[in-house]
Amino acid sequence: MFERIRIAHACHRYLRAQHALRRFSGVALLARGRQVLFERGYGLADAAHQVPNRPATRFRIGSQTKLFTAVAILTLADAGRLRVDDPIARFLPGYPRGEQITVHHLLSNTSGLPDYILAEDFVACQARPHSLPELIARFRDRPLLFEPGASFSYSNSGWILLGAIIEQISGLPYRDYLRQHVLVPAGLSQSGMASDDEVVPQHAAGYASLDPLQRAAHIANANQHAAGGMHATAGDLHRFWLALMDGRLISGESRALLTAAHAHHDLGGYGYGLLVGERHGRPYLEASGGTFGFVSVSAHYPAEALTVVVLANVEGAPFQAIADDLAAIGLGQPYDLPSARQFVAADPARFDDFTGRYELSFAGRRSVLEVRRAGAGLEAAVTGLRPAPMRALSDTRFLASMKGEVELEFVGPAGRPVEVIQLDWAGHPLTARRIVSAG
Repeated sequence: MFERIRIAHACHRYLRAQHALRRFSGVALLARGRQVLFERGYGLADAAHQVPNRPATRFRIGSQTKLFTAVAILTLADAGRLRVDDPIARFLPGYPRGEQITVHHLLSNTSGLPDYILAEDFVACQARPHSLPELIARFRDRPLLFEPGASFSYSNSGWILLGAIIEQISGLPYRDYLRQHVLVPAGLSQSGMASDDEVVPQHAAGYASLDPLQRAAHIANANQHAAGGMHATAGDLHRFWLALMDGRLISGESRALLTAAHAHHDLGGYGYGLLVGERHGRPYLEASGGTFGFVSVSAHYPAEALTVVVLANVEGAPFQAIADDLAAIGLGQPYDLPSARQFVAADPARFDDFTGRYELSFAGRRSVLEVRRAGAGLEAAVTGLRPAPMRALSDTRFLASMKGEVELEFVGPAGRPVEVIQLDWAGHPLTARRIVSAG
């Protein structure tokens, strides 16, 4: 009992500091097995109506949906209705290269399918709901990035096709199959996938930033579908991990497939819809997600049966750092309380050295980072994300909020265009290199 009280006090002290610094608004949970050690909400679920975040608040969970989609596919495999090495042409006749692309390739992000979210024309229509065939048409005829199975590139497109396969085999809409075969068996009563015209009780509003308070851009939920369309509570995500690990959802053989590292990339190993790696010197599994106004992560440490859930309704929340530090508290590892950053007035004479377009690879997916002037300062823009103001930590180091906190360090001498930016994106080290225009 005393240990539980100590852990709960430490978690609250930590999250209260994050909230006081206007870095976090949401709900966090820490559990060991079935015992919830800590669960609490911070900030406002709806600032306009002054509704606080509570444990029962529902949040969009973005790409954590992929883990649910993977489990749904494996329930079909356990029922003998598909094999992961089946070509997708078996279920989606006529799909280009469908004889070479397998269900396994889609589940492991090794299909080579380009990501429709990163298409430059998608932002202009993201608020308009697409039907599933319309969504597939956005990437169906685009060339593959590589031969199926040859490499890894995180792609929402593959998960849209998995949703279509579930519908084709089951004869049910994706969200109905998910509810009947995953959510209900796991005891999840506050989670699901809603259309834009549905009113979801106790659902948080999403914000682009807290300082200043700014509502997030809108993306129609239909446009994320099986790749990122779910909402959930922290408690439901804890119950999901319990059901997944104790065998209530899929067979042991399927769970072994789900949690095996089928591919490796700059973030670590990738199973089916989750990261597979080591944190705090221990094996762990992690599903994370980010969409307009929301970021989230749930992580499970199998040896300790420790589960951490962080749900935030502000895009820039340092969700990964929070989850890591809460896990450290639960594991008795060292961690640091958050403290205020010291921002400075950067030398504007160097801004022209920094502006330009840079190529960035994140989880095997290539995109463009543009640094440009905005008023008296700078802003960073990545395809598919809201442009974010850059706040100076020094003359060459800046902070931006884009699906978590991003630190950018410009590397190079003054008086000439910088060629390299070293980034720390939500705890992941990345390198961006300047794109040189032809001619």
